[in-house]
Amino acid sequence: MLGGYNEVLDHYSEWLLDQRSKGWRVIDIHGPMNAFIEAQRKTNPDFIFAKDGIHPNAEGHALIADQLIAALVPQDAVWWKKFQTDLAANPKGAELLKLVHQHVHVLGDAWLSDIGHKRPGVNPGLPLPEAKAKAAELETKIRAAVAELHLQ
Repeated sequence: MLGGYNEVLDHYSEWLLDQRSKGWRVIDIHGPMNAFIEAQRKTNPDFIFAKDGIHPNAEGHALIADQLIAALVPQDAVWWKKFQTDLAANPKGAELLKLVHQHVHVLGDAWLSDIGHKRPGVNPGLPLPEAKAKAAELETKIRAAVAELHLQ
């Protein structure tokens, strides 16, 4: 057990997983994250996903995405493994990921500013109309990058 706030997540995760018996479709993210952390701490005792103890870093988000995709994509869909392999092997893959990252932050920061959220350390976002225009430009670039990588 990892302790701290993770104990709260342990209880909540257990409750959510129990809801499967009621027909809920629940994807376990907490269990795989704990397993990964515990495995990493065998060689790096200070390993963490979240500097602030709550919000996962890029590696944590990648693990979350993998769990969601694995649960939502049909089991016979080999395209996801091919996509990961192709993206990692292609020098332009990093460019695509950078564009996606920019897209997420432009909209995320704008929405946080728009609703008046005051989380410390978060840069103020663009006004929402400006952010949506910037996001549309980035989406065009993302689609072009995907087409160029032949990952569709």
